[in-house]
Amino acid sequence: TNKVQNWIDNYLEVFRNKDNSNLKFGVIVNYNNENHKYTVDSVNYIRKQLFNTNEKYVKGDLIMMQSIEFSSKEKGKGKFLIGKEERLLVQSVEKKDKTLNFTYRNKGEKDNSIFSITVPVYEFEVLNEDNKTLLFDSLALENKIADYFKDNTDLTLDSLNLEGKIPNNLNQMYLLISQRLADVTYAYVVNSHKVQGSSYDQTFVDEDNLLTARNFKEKLQLLYTAYTRSKFKTEVKTKAVQEIESED
Repeated sequence: TNKVQNWIDNYLEVFRNKDNSNLKFGVIVNYNNENHKYTVDSVNYIRKQLFNTNEKYVKGDLIMMQSIEFSSKEKGKGKFLIGKEERLLVQSVEKKDKTLNFTYRNKGEKDNSIFSITVPVYEFEVLNEDNKTLLFDSLALENKIADYFKDNTDLTLDSLNLEGKIPNNLNQMYLLISQRLADVTYAYVVNSHKVQGSSYDQTFVDEDNLLTARNFKEKLQLLYTAYTRSKFKTEVKTKAVQEIESED
């Protein structure tokens, strides 16, 4: 029973003792996506134990890239491509208002046009799995970029502090901006679908959560994926263990 109760605390111990140059130290694998209340509650608990702060991102935080093949800068060098769902360890982060300039061309026009936005961003310096230090910005508004632009009825251009000639096509504007501002999320708890093809030194499998999948075949696939991610050790959170120990 204690093993079940201390499951996340075991993860925290692994996290605290990690080698900062090795982002494969451990991952919690579940079924629900990152927006699910269960996952959010788990992440909130982990971050409170680690940092005890209400700041959205802090040094030492574990984050994950949501943008597809986002282009950042390697510190002291040129551009570097970050893969989607790549785990990153925050070295430093600063929130500030930043003006970004964009050059584009409207359909049918010969000359380039220019516009700029001024928005709050998080300036990140992170360490990737190859021990490279990368620099990029992420939008510090309430929603991710994709969510922010998804429904034009909720699009408030005022919050972008636009200047210059606005593109005729708002989707074009979204594409331009999204190439400069990354979408990130926390990377403590990871969907089983997302860890396919990845390997970790140690995994923490939330079997109870994986079994909330309704389709039996999907349950088997989720469990197989979760249980085959670890190189050395797998810890499992399951009611079955609790029930067996209770009978004893």
